[in-house]
Amino acid sequence: MRRCLLAMVCVGISMLSGCAGEQRATSYPISGEVTVAGKPIQQGLITFRPADDPRDVEEGEIKDGKYAFNVSAGPKKVEFKAFEPTGPVFDGKPSLDQVLEAKYNTESKHTVTIEAEKDGKYDFKLD
Repeated sequence: MRRCLLAMVCVGISMLSGCAGEQRATSYPISGEVTVAGKPIQQGLITFRPADDPRDVEEGEIKDGKYAFNVSAGPKKVEFKAFEPTGPVFDGKPSLDQVLEAKYNTESKHTVTIEAEKDGKYDFKLD
């Protein structure tokens, strides 16, 4: 059930991102590393939400502590999710649960300003 829900959420986000992407200003390549207590997030998501419209989501995958994708310029709220295999296996893949506390995602206070002139490297060290 969890895996099905996660798949539906990912598909929904992908569809929304695709639709919204056509209306966005120019986007810029960004990349970086995300660690929690000094350890890289093995599998997760990083989300950038504009300060003026938090519904406009730009999201990328975190794999082995690293991420890379395009994001529009401007001030952003940054949210993080980390997934770990926990439940039964379906179609040869384990069920995944989001394991980070709300202070890293729904209640995140992390912010960053994406700048066109910058090198595009944004690392996040979560405690």
